[in-house]
Amino acid sequence: MYKQNLICIILLILVGIFVFTEDKECVDVVATVTFSDGERRVEELLKALELNGIRLEEESGDGSSFQKRYYCSNVCVDLLNDGSIRYLSDINDADGEDRFLKWLYKGGEVKIISESHFYGFILRNLRKGAINCQICIEQGSGRVVAARIIFNS
Repeated sequence: MYKQNLICIILLILVGIFVFTEDKECVDVVATVTFSDGERRVEELLKALELNGIRLEEESGDGSSFQKRYYCSNVCVDLLNDGSIRYLSDINDADGEDRFLKWLYKGGEVKIISESHFYGFILRNLRKGAINCQICIEQGSGRVVAARIIFNS
């Protein structure tokens, strides 16, 4: 019993010496998205969705739910506090075209991570390059009702 205790103590001392005496340089990495980065991404999304020809109202948020909001009668795009973008759309849009899905599937491979069905809606998690996207599609029309876009940068 004495030998086992002595061996355990020696092993703990050796582990402690290797763990606490080895000099390691550590760099703390925390991604922070500045307001200008998020605003630039929203403007790029609006341009890509071809919404820049449509007169959008602009509203500044109080910082608790969103930082900036762009909206018209059919679409609402919010810049959220964490740098992600929330997209909301009216499925009864007059032109019948889903601009968000057209933008998402344009130029690059979209990988479906998960998919589930919920009361007439399809909930999908997608990945395309540096974009992770959670979308809600109405089953009947196949149009995106809501989406949250998260950038990996």
